[in-house]
Amino acid sequence: MMSSGTSFIDTNVWLYRLFDDKKMEVTERTRKRNIAIAITEAEGIIISTQVVNEVAANLLKKAAFNEGQIKAVIQSLYSRCTV
Repeated sequence: MMSSGTSFIDTNVWLYRLFDDKKMEVTERTRKRNIAIAITEAEGIIISTQVVNEVAANLLKKAAFNEGQIKAVIQSLYSRCTV
């Protein structure tokens, strides 16, 4: 568990958590996802609007998320993080 305080979480960490990139080997994908989940479960997360935009754009392009899924991701980011 991370210590208390604030941490800025960049786009790639969120993408490792949210996107199952089949181009990566399963072991590496699983390892990165588990680390990303642990990091993003912490309190005091800060993100920028740029991170929100990059996450949404990548999920649309690479993961073929639909509008409803993107909206849910954005709402989740705004509810769990300081933007």
